[in-house]
Amino acid sequence: MIPFPIDNNGTVWWFVWTHGTSEKMFQDLKRTMAHPNCKQVIIASFEEYEAIYIFDSAKTWKKFSKYAASVNVKVHLISPAYKGSLNNRYYINDARQTPLMHFFANICISRLIQHKLPLATHETINKLFVSTNGKGHPHRCMFIDTMYKSKLQDYGHVSWNAYEVSKDYKFEHFPNPKKQRMLDWKTTFSGDIFVPPPHYKSSLLSIVCESNLECIFTTEKTYTPIIHKRPFIIYGVPNFHAALRELGFQLFDEIFDYSFDTIEDDRERCEAMFQQVAKHKDSNYNKLLEKCKPAIEHNFNLICSKYLKTPNMFDDELFHLLSTTQNSHWHENYKENVFTEKEHFDNWLKDNNLTFKEIL
Repeated sequence: MIPFPIDNNGTVWWFVWTHGTSEKMFQDLKRTMAHPNCKQVIIASFEEYEAIYIFDSAKTWKKFSKYAASVNVKVHLISPAYKGSLNNRYYINDARQTPLMHFFANICISRLIQHKLPLATHETINKLFVSTNGKGHPHRCMFIDTMYKSKLQDYGHVSWNAYEVSKDYKFEHFPNPKKQRMLDWKTTFSGDIFVPPPHYKSSLLSIVCESNLECIFTTEKTYTPIIHKRPFIIYGVPNFHAALRELGFQLFDEIFDYSFDTIEDDRERCEAMFQQVAKHKDSNYNKLLEKCKPAIEHNFNLICSKYLKTPNMFDDELFHLLSTTQNSHWHENYKENVFTEKEHFDNWLKDNNLTFKEIL
C-alpha cells in the first residue's frame, strides 16, 4: 500500500501544512513517487515556506530533483516564498517553483466576502500603532523587548500571546513575558487571525513582526494592514520592504527611511526599525495619514488585483492539474482561495461602498 494517495491525474500531493516535514514523511513521499501510476508531485506549500526544513540546502534540493527525474516524476512546487535575488537567506530558486506570495491575502479577502464584513478603516486616531504578536519565537521576543526598550508600548495597542515563549531569549526590557496581554476583539470573529481587531480604527499604522527571519514570506500579518488601508512597517528578513516594492507595492517614504531594511544583523535591524516609528510618536497622526493615502490606495488596488488574477499565475499544465484533480483536501481547504470568483468580490465591494481600480 502506498503511503500517499495518487489522484485521478496521476498526481501525488504533499500538503506541507498538513503532512508535515518529518524524515519519515519525506521517505513515504519518495516511495509513492516510485509507484508506476505517479506522474507528478505537487508540493503544496501554500501556508509555509517549510519545504526548506526538508530541503535544508541547495544540495538536498538537487538530490530530491535528481531522484524525481530517476523515477520519471515531474515536480511542481507552489510556494509562498519570494522568488528572487533579494531573498538571500532562502535558497530554493528553481524554475519549477510557482511563487504564490499573496495566498494569505486571498484568505483575508475571502473571509471578508464570506462573512460580509467591512474594512476596519480609520475613525478617530488616538494611538500611533497596533502590534499583535502570537507565538513567542526568539525573533518575536527580541521584537517586543526592543519595543519596550524604545519606550513605545504606551503609544500603541499591543498584544502578546505568551504562547511557546522561547527559553533561549533573555528579556531585558519587556516585563513578565509569560503574562498574556491580549487585545479585546469584541467581534463575533474573536481570535480569527484573518480579521483585524477593532483597534485598527483608532490607530494610525501597523507594526508587523513577520513569521521568520529566514525567508521573505508574506503572511496575513503583512496583508491585513494592506487590505484594510493603513500604513505599515515590518520586522522581517533583510530586504523585506525592498521585495514588496519590487512586487509593485508602494512604501511610505513620506514618513519612513527604509535604510534599515538592508541591515544584516537582526537586532540592529530591529532597533533601527523602531527608531523610524519612534520619531513619529508625538506627531499629528491625521497629517501622517494624509501623506500616506496615495500609497494606501495603490496597495489596496494592487492586492485586490492580485487576488482576482490568482488563477492566471499557473502555467497551463499546473492549471489543468489544479482544475481537474479530485483530491478532496485541495477542494475542501484550498480551491476557493486559489480559484477566486470576481462576482463575489464585486458584490462585496458594492455592499461596502468600496471602489477598486484594477492594476494590470
